[in-house]
Amino acid sequence: MTDRAQDERITFKIWNPIVIQDGAAVWCEMDVTSIGDCLLNEGDGSLAEKFVEEIAAPNPTIISWQVDRFRSQYYSDYPRHGDWRGRLALTWRMRIDFSGTVRTVGHKGSGPFGVNAWDSTFDADTLLMDQAIERCIVICEIEGPSDVTRLENCVQDIRTIDYPALSGVPARIDLGEVALPADVERVDRVISACEAQGLRTNWAGH
Repeated sequence: MTDRAQDERITFKIWNPIVIQDGAAVWCEMDVTSIGDCLLNEGDGSLAEKFVEEIAAPNPTIISWQVDRFRSQYYSDYPRHGDWRGRLALTWRMRIDFSGTVRTVGHKGSGPFGVNAWDSTFDADTLLMDQAIERCIVICEIEGPSDVTRLENCVQDIRTIDYPALSGVPARIDLGEVALPADVERVDRVISACEAQGLRTNWAGH
């Protein structure tokens, strides 16, 4: 694709962004999914700047960024797809530290927020869409202490549960690295256990 800079279509979606300010330090955290053939690799300053402009601050100065790849059903458009690749959406967790005038802090909503950007470190010939080992995270919505209790009672096959510090932010059940497709049933079991407790495990319906 030789005309990426001129292509104004949305290439990435930002989900559940949070803007945090602690004294002079300010950063944002978000989940990101891609559209079409645009994938994230290590990220670059231009992409980070566009993401921050969309959710946090105009004309930011980017200090640093971090990108972590995982798969999750929560951001899938096809949560009941028969193929695990359609059911578990390829997603990236991104943190961006920056300076600038922040519009507001806190959770910016579930999204998605569309962005036109391109990661210059992405090489389609070397970065594969599907990998044999992927980190998998089950994301589910909780609204109060009763949901937390139900979540802890139904989920045992986990590495960590990250509970939201802000209202509206879903919980994250980190299953660590999973062999796919060999161990996809391990992911499905956790999703089914959450759904059996009435916990939403997919964004659709917002």
